[in-house]
Amino acid sequence: MAISRNRDLAGSLGQAVHTNQITLTGGLAITGVTSYSTKANLPGSYDSTNAGALGFTTDSDKLYVHTGQGWFNIAIVNTNPIWETQPAGSYTLASDATAYKNGTATTISLAARDSEGFPLTWSAVPNTAFNNMAHIAQDSSVFTIEPKSQDSAGQAVMPQGSVTFKASDGVNIISASSTFSLTFDATIANSQHTTVLAKASGNNAVNATFTDGSSNSHSVTVNGGARTTSFTPFHPGGYSTYFDGNDYLSLPDADASFNFANGDFTIESWIYPMDNVNYDTVACQVGTWAIEIYNTKLTIWLSTGTGGSWDILSNTHISDTPLALNEWVHFAFVRNGSSLKGYINGAETYSGTTSATIGNSSNAVQIGWYSGTYYWTGYIRDFRIVKGTAVYTAPFDPPTTALTAITNTTLLVQNVPCIKDKSSVGHTITETGAVEAGRLKHHRISPYKHEPYSAATHGVSYYSDGNGDYLSHNDIGMSGLNNFTCECWVYPLTFKAYANSVYSSGPSANLGSTFVYLGFTGDGTSCIFSNKSNNSTPIVSGSTADVKQNQWSHIAFVRDNNNGYIYVSTDLGISIFKGNFAKEQPVTKISVSPNPFIIGQHSSVTFSNLPSNSIIQIMSLSGRVMKEFSLTQQTILTDWNGKDDNGRFLNTGVYLVAAINTSNGEVGVTKLAVIRN
Repeated sequence: MAISRNRDLAGSLGQAVHTNQITLTGGLAITGVTSYSTKANLPGSYDSTNAGALGFTTDSDKLYVHTGQGWFNIAIVNTNPIWETQPAGSYTLASDATAYKNGTATTISLAARDSEGFPLTWSAVPNTAFNNMAHIAQDSSVFTIEPKSQDSAGQAVMPQGSVTFKASDGVNIISASSTFSLTFDATIANSQHTTVLAKASGNNAVNATFTDGSSNSHSVTVNGGARTTSFTPFHPGGYSTYFDGNDYLSLPDADASFNFANGDFTIESWIYPMDNVNYDTVACQVGTWAIEIYNTKLTIWLSTGTGGSWDILSNTHISDTPLALNEWVHFAFVRNGSSLKGYINGAETYSGTTSATIGNSSNAVQIGWYSGTYYWTGYIRDFRIVKGTAVYTAPFDPPTTALTAITNTTLLVQNVPCIKDKSSVGHTITETGAVEAGRLKHHRISPYKHEPYSAATHGVSYYSDGNGDYLSHNDIGMSGLNNFTCECWVYPLTFKAYANSVYSSGPSANLGSTFVYLGFTGDGTSCIFSNKSNNSTPIVSGSTADVKQNQWSHIAFVRDNNNGYIYVSTDLGISIFKGNFAKEQPVTKISVSPNPFIIGQHSSVTFSNLPSNSIIQIMSLSGRVMKEFSLTQQTILTDWNGKDDNGRFLNTGVYLVAAINTSNGEVGVTKLAVIRN
């Protein structure tokens, strides 16, 4: 039986679909048929000579045949719907729900079209993890996601869920999947009150196992009672500064930062008072403003002058409630126009007015001390001054995360983990206190709740009690003869009289040629000793208190050829100290090349095997000095061109070359022949 033309065409189109001849837009790629974007693009000039011509329109997936009189639709090819608005790949749901469907919803609006014009049916298929965290409702192609409360969800951090969104024209279906996350408070309950964290860290729960984390996987041997500990500079709770009642921070006056005049400003901080003695000072600029404890209450003092007249505010309580001891308190003192406000833990506790201009003091800003015995005892965290902005003008929730350098911040003192001004100004901060006591201490205590500690994320530290504890490893070529970089964070609990070793390698007896020692002295001065050193003189020496007791300090020791460097983190950046690894040579071993030196044939003379910090003199046989050089941190001189101090070439003859060691006065002499063509 003959097959009708329509059935034949339908069969051909079906075969095209079967062989996946589909365009990127969802249309059919017809072979042997001319494709047009729309029906309007079908040729209008066709006549009876074009009868039987086929045309396919990609916008509607319709097939047309020309009868000689016009175009007629003979078939529709059912293809997949086409996405116009797909769902995002992932969504983070709000965590503010406290009851059934009372949280912030997430709305997802989707769109798609069907080329054949059939209506689309929408659906969503969530997995179990999604159903555990949220409800989903649908209005056609709009889906509303309602997160559950933590009590209903059951966990602070919910496992990731997914939903597959689908659109169907009754035959073909398109789909797209999205993942959903829901995280409530993942911090540790009451972690802001933690003062002791007794937790061992290590490999396989054995906290005396150390591994080399580099790609070399060197063996590491534990000696004595060396252990790993979770006390690290990267702890999620951060560090606060402890003032013991005998130390303080100071920074030089700067009008741009601290001359409040009659403008807006905000002074705020977290404090943890451990006593309430009168005039215990949080911060001040002596004679102009001060925030202190008086009669157990937090008090503000303000002057129009700089001599402590306190004619704006005198002994004015920021709060009439006694300041709580041994717990964190957030305070803020704010000027907004003529309005003065005081806040304790976000609650407004003082209100006043003034039109006065605050004095412009040249005194230093001090944190933890006013004068005499008026020191602070306790912790201070995130001390911030914002000049030009009243940050708080109404009651507020106390900060739950570390303060940041918002617009107009002129001072932000933070432990990161060393003390630093994190404002854009970058003030120099000076610590004052007994070096022997470690000056200010950095303790693992915080007003903020924080995430759980993880050794993988926050690292571990090596702890030694200073009595026979150390780590050793197989030979890695780390010696005083090779280039190296050795860096680490250190937190010394005490200083030994001299040797506080970070790392050493090679035999120390007689300061062998491969010996190198990296560490710091009894006053915290960083140093490098090598085979060049004698028993009391390091080749590189830093400055007093590079490293401080009871504080984290970052330090790096470097050898680059004969140059030695020490890099120490400070509140302003990095301090760099330089020395020389080259072994001091007796001046009697001075070498001269070429010898004889032929002027016009040789470009220069090289003097080598010289002691650093030496003087080189080229003299006639009668003792007249013709040329003199002074060397600093050099053991070789390579660029003498044969000219005397007056710029004239030496005449042909024999000359004496004397090397004088300025460290010990030793003199060495050799001869040099000069030939002048």
